[in-house]
Amino acid sequence: MMKKKLLPLALMFVSVTGMAGEFSLTKSKAPHRIIVSPGMGGAAFPIGYMDTRPRTSYTLESIEWSTTGFPQSVGETVQLCYGSGGNPDDCDSIAPNSSGTSYRFRGKTFRAGSMAVIRHSSAVGGARNSQPSGEDWVRFNLSY
Repeated sequence: MMKKKLLPLALMFVSVTGMAGEFSLTKSKAPHRIIVSPGMGGAAFPIGYMDTRPRTSYTLESIEWSTTGFPQSVGETVQLCYGSGGNPDDCDSIAPNSSGTSYRFRGKTFRAGSMAVIRHSSAVGGARNSQPSGEDWVRFNLSY
């Protein structure tokens, strides 16, 4: 009698886990220069329809990131921001010239129109036209 009750439960578990999947999408870009110090430069990573094919939406699990720096800027701060409606208004403070993983945005919707931004700011000063020393990149880790 116990075996008859466990079999349907086991089959349900197998069918649910069989439908889940994972997907990653990586984008890289050199951030815009910081023109006036203090000022801000950044790299935007918009999500288009071709990025989300064949599905229309995913669930964001984490964002891996790597940032460049602005060697001519003094007191540089960096933020990783994300928004699923095209307005990246939820931000996580991260370090310049480093890499890591942010779980702050876990569970948010990822679809065409979503966007991540890495914002570099110089509140103290430095060169009037500060150039980045490389590229920023993000990897969206997704589930469906």
